[in-house]
Amino acid sequence: VTDAMERGGVTNFELYVREDVAVCLLECDDIDAYLEAVEGDEAIADWEAYTGRFKREGVDPGADPEEGIPFMEKVWEFEP
Repeated sequence: VTDAMERGGVTNFELYVREDVAVCLLECDDIDAYLEAVEGDEAIADWEAYTGRFKREGVDPGADPEEGIPFMEKVWEFEP
């Protein structure tokens, strides 16, 4: 999984979990290049299947790309 992330240009990845809520922060230079690198990668598919066993609800990684993983834009940041 980390090899595919590196190929996709990921510069930072953070995963936060609290009870039944998980949030991932993924930083990369080009999201399209990242998606192209991980698309069809067997290790990524295996990882998604493994982690999917723990999900009770949420994003379906096998869903149509238009309905899949929701991406957000950063709208604000504070650094003193």
